[in-house]
This record gives sequence, C-alpha cells and structure tokens, in this order.
Amino acid sequence: MKMTNKNRGFTLIEVMVALLVLALGILGISKLQGTLIRNSSDANQRSVAMTLAQKKVDDLKSFVHLDDDIDNDPATTETWDPTDPLDEQSYAFIDDNAGGTIASGNITIGNYNYTLTWDMDHWYYASVGSTAVSTSAATIDAKSQFKKVAVTVAWNDQTGTPQSVVLETVIDAYAPDLTALSDNSHDGGDLPRARYTPELAPDVIDITVDTGDGVKRQTSKPLPDAVSTGSNSNILVSFEVISYHQDGSEFIRDRQEEFVTVDCHCNLSAANAVAFPPGHVLWNETDNDRHDFVDFPISKASGSETNNANAVDEICDTCCRDHHDDTASLVKYVDGTGTGDHPHYRASGALATTPGHEYIESCRFKRIDGVLRVFQDWDLKDLTTMNRNNLVDGDPLQAQYISYVEQLLKDEIEGTTLAVQPVLRTPVSSAVGTIQQLESRGVYIDKVYDTTGTLSSEYASYVVNSANADRLERVPFSEVNLTLLSQWNSASTADVSVRNDAIATVSDPVNDYYGTYSRGLITAHAAVVLPGVNITSSMEPSNDGITQLAVNPSPTTPVSDTVAVIVAATATNITVTGDISLISSDSSNINGVKPNLDTAECAFDQASAGPFTCSFPSGSNVSISISASKNNGCSGVGTFSQNNVISDISTGVIVIDCTS
Repeated sequence: MKMTNKNRGFTLIEVMVALLVLALGILGISKLQGTLIRNSSDANQRSVAMTLAQKKVDDLKSFVHLDDDIDNDPATTETWDPTDPLDEQSYAFIDDNAGGTIASGNITIGNYNYTLTWDMDHWYYASVGSTAVSTSAATIDAKSQFKKVAVTVAWNDQTGTPQSVVLETVIDAYAPDLTALSDNSHDGGDLPRARYTPELAPDVIDITVDTGDGVKRQTSKPLPDAVSTGSNSNILVSFEVISYHQDGSEFIRDRQEEFVTVDCHCNLSAANAVAFPPGHVLWNETDNDRHDFVDFPISKASGSETNNANAVDEICDTCCRDHHDDTASLVKYVDGTGTGDHPHYRASGALATTPGHEYIESCRFKRIDGVLRVFQDWDLKDLTTMNRNNLVDGDPLQAQYISYVEQLLKDEIEGTTLAVQPVLRTPVSSAVGTIQQLESRGVYIDKVYDTTGTLSSEYASYVVNSANADRLERVPFSEVNLTLLSQWNSASTADVSVRNDAIATVSDPVNDYYGTYSRGLITAHAAVVLPGVNITSSMEPSNDGITQLAVNPSPTTPVSDTVAVIVAATATNITVTGDISLISSDSSNINGVKPNLDTAECAFDQASAGPFTCSFPSGSNVSISISASKNNGCSGVGTFSQNNVISDISTGVIVIDCTS
C-alpha cells in the first residue's frame, strides 16, 4: 500500500517574502518612532519657550512702584538693575528689554539655548473719553497709562532650524475695571452691570441725585482703623460713596468713589522732590460730567514718613511726599493757599520750617484709575446732630433731613444762604435712666475746576439749572455718618452725660457698628425741663477732623451742632413681643417640648410655645434668650437683640433649632 504525506513546510521563497514584509514594517515603525520623538522634542522646546515668556510677563507685572524715584530722593537717580530686588520693581522701568528681575539674553535649559527679548510701546488717553494712542515721546512716557509688551523667546531646534514664540500682553498702571474706563452705567448697552446691595437707615441715608432716572447716593458707614506698632499709632478711616438705581428687583451701581483718610508723622525734607499735585475734580464739557484728575508730577517741597505704624508706612510715605503745595500747582491741597507751600504743624503746634523737623499730617486719598492718590482736602460744609432712632425709614425727621441736604447742596451751588437744619432734630426727649444713641451727620462738598485750575463756570451753569434732572449727581458731595468721628460734649454731665471714647478699630461694622467704642451715646441722670441740656457734636472741617488729629492752635474753626435734651422724671417702658418656633431635624414642630424663657423681663403662657411679652426701660439694649430641650438630649437656643430701643417692637418669630 502506498503512503502519502500531506504535511508541507515553507519554501525558502515564502520565508524570504515574510522577512521582507517584516523588515519593511520595522523600518516604518522606526521612522514613525523617530518622527514622534522629534515632534515630542519640538513640543517640549515650545512648551519651555512659552513658560519662559509667561514667566517674563508675570515678572513685568509684579512692579510695586509707579515712578522711577524709588527712594523719594530727587538727588539720586534710580535706573533699572535686574540684580537689585528693589529698584527694578517699577512700572516706569518697563521698556524694550528692561524692567523686572529677569534680564534679557540667553537662557540655557537642558541641551538648548533660548534667547529672551521683549519690545514695549507706551499707550495713554489724551483726555477723558478719547481713544488710546501710542507714542514714545519722552513727555508722554511719564503719564503712560498702559504698556503693550511683546515677549519673544527664540531658539534653534535639533535640526538647527530657527524657532520662536511670541507672547503679547498689556501691562496697566491701574486696574481698568476699577476706573472710569469701565462702564457700569445702566445705559451702557450690553456691558456687564455691577449689582449693589444698599445699606440701610438709620446709619446710612439715601439722597436722590437724579429725579429722572431715580438715582440715589449713599455713603457707607466710615470704618475707623486704629493701627499701632509699639509706640507708633495712626488712625485710618475708609468709606465709599455709591450712586445707584433700582432696575426691577435689582439695584445697579452707577458710580463708585472710594476714600481713605489717614494721619501720618513726617520729616520735612531738605530738598525738593518730584511729587504729585493734588487730585481734584475736573469738569468735562463734552459729556457734562465730572471726572477725577491728577496732573503731572512737579518739583516741590516734600517730606518722608517717620515713626508710623508698620501697616501705614507705604501710604504715609506717599502722604508725606505729596501733600505739599507749590506756586506751580494750579490747584492746591489746602484751599486758599496762594503761593508757596501751606503751613505744616509740629505736635507742639509750632510750624515745621527746618529740614528734619517732624510734623503731623492728615491726607485724604481717593482711588483714581485704580490707584489711591492724595486728593484735595476734605471740606465739611455742615454738621447735624439728631436722635438716631428718629432717622429710621418713615420717620418725619428722616424726610426733613433728606430735604435739608438736597436744599443745602442747591444753596451751595447757587451761592445763596445755606438751608436751615431740620427743626425736628431738637429737643430730644428722654427719661431718667434712659440710654440713647445720638447721631451726627455731615455734608462734604468738593470744588470742580476747569483745565486752567479755576472754578468751572460750565459746571456751575449746569448744576444750577433745575431743568437738569441729574444735576445733584454732578455735584461731588458725600453725606457721611460722622457719629464715631465727631467730638461730643455735654453742658451738664450731672444731668445728661455723653460718651466720647477714644477711637478704636470697629470690629463688627455690619452687626454692631457702635459696639467697639461709643460716641454720642447719652445717659439721662436727672429730670430736666426745657430749655434742656445742650449736647454738642463738632468736627474739624478738613482731613484732621476725620483722623482725629489735634493741632493746637487749630488752623481752622470746627463745624458743630447742638441739640437740647429734656428728661422726664421717671423712665418709660417699651414692650417687646414675639412668637416662638421649635424645629426638629425633620423641620417639624417638636410636640410636647416646652421652651424656657431665660430673660427675666419676659413672660409667656407656659402651656404653649408663645407668644411672649417683655418689658424694658425705654432706651435699653434689648437681649432675649429662649432655650428648649428634649429628654433624648436634643437642645437649642434662640436669641434676639437690638440696641437703644425707645419704642414698642416685635421680634417676629424666634426659631429654636433643636436638631443636635
């Protein structure tokens, strides 16, 4: 029988073909791998270059000074030096291949050499509302408002081919969203609108400034900050003036003005320095509106900060340097200064006239184009003292006071006799043992100038025209709660005393504005009939009043107001009522749990969860505490408090959350 073997092997040709296919595949993969490696290397080089460029951009933006006189000494000239960690941090030093701590040139990373360079162009606004223009003229460089920078990083790749990346950016001398260049007005088209939460009476009062669009203006509660380091202490006070309108359920901020006022200790300099003249209000005929303006720096008398708290060293250095007047300045810090500088006073009251003399100074700062600039001094026109609780919404005194402020502004504009203060402010009624908070409110008004440094006649014409519904919005005024900054005294402390505590940092301005220290808080000790006991609040009209800086003899006459206080022989009581709600973890009432009323002045039906009734002497600080507990350990406490209550009130529902 013949056997047939059906198993066959590979022929030599088949093997050679297979090897050829495999070789071609390996060759393709090796070429692809080389391409991937090369592309990966290129991407890594480009990533390194972009990182270097971004690092340089961040470096240029990290400046801490605006001008090139870093040490405030005109006798020395500072230039850019990347090896010096202090001098280079100036906006003025940013130029072609200059500025920051990273120098231009070659940088080696790994096996590659990168070359870092950058080009810069100055940009500025020639006038309010104008289009930005670019120039390299030396006269414009000093007021460059932003600079366009193109950072280039170049290198040769692994094949020797030149490569580069360019990162362009804008470096501002200010934050654009904080300046007049941003438009948060309600007629600004589709631009973002700034929402606002108004503060409430009686501490903050609304003044209508545009009857056509319903725009109101209010000034936030001033926040005193008593800062100290060792034996050095300063007073810094800040607040904002907001114009806003209501649109449906929202409130929209139309104009925001930020102020900081500080007192400083300064040394009078021997030589002039290059420093800014005062920021002031300028009228623009094109848009019939006011704008803040700071002119070019000039050479003038100067000073430097000394013996101040560390927290205010920088702002005091600017205050001491800039707050000097000069004949060359069209507008003066101290109104009425003719030629030369205004007087500077030492703590003793003597004039500082010799270089090295230490003197005391108060400066008003206003944020202009995102930078706090020393502004023309405050000018307090009038001060009004009232019972705080009579300034709540709906009270006749509040309505009378608002009308008085509006009339005061119009009278000041028109140059007529100023309005009479509200007649309802005095006398203030009290009773023996009663404690009441008085409130003093002031109106500051700034002057408005034209470009020649004289008072603007166009501004005056616009605001005196009653046909302009927005004319009061064009007036740069601040209506301020000065209670904690005024000086208070009583004509008879045995009958009615008034608190005038040392100023301190307000710890909780939202919930307890008058709690850190007290001023204007009266206590009635004995019965007093008409004409009553005179309580007076007073303020220096300039910066010194806000910072509590006492110059003796005072260069100005304080502004003051007096109210009479009459005192009944016996204290009257007020009633406080409310309801109680007991809440468990599932938000339902806790059946069978009875609350404990922990306040002796209160009583309620023990068989129910309320309501409760309390009786307190008029003028007392009301504090109510209610607790509840269950056998399983669940417990909770509900509280209510309000200061200086002089009329019956309802607490509403006091909720006791018994969930833990």
